[in-house]
Amino acid sequence: MKNISLVLVEDGIQILKLDFPTEASAEMIWETVQPLRSSRGRGEVRVSGKYGRLTKYFSDIKECRIQMSFADVRRAHGSDLPASAAIYRAWWANDPNHSQAKAWLSSGWRSKEVDMATQQVIFERDG
Repeated sequence: MKNISLVLVEDGIQILKLDFPTEASAEMIWETVQPLRSSRGRGEVRVSGKYGRLTKYFSDIKECRIQMSFADVRRAHGSDLPASAAIYRAWWANDPNHSQAKAWLSSGWRSKEVDMATQQVIFERDG
């Protein structure tokens, strides 16, 4: 399946990548991107303060692929994850409309494999 990829690069570092289906309209893409922009400046990406610590954690990782337990993610986040993280696989989706996903997407990471039974998730760096 082909996608339209929108990549935001700052100082040579990819900080966000969004994929859209090829049939996506410009309006649909703008509706997705517009909430990510801050009111402070042109092109700055706003990541919810709730997951800001998780964003920082992903930004500091040097590896290209990591496996984390849900408990590891909780520790990186600095507080409990919502119950839905342990119940619904969709919580781990790379959906830029979800603040937790913005935390890893804006740092150049994507969740790749989620094992709900063992509560493990694999993240891979985009690129």
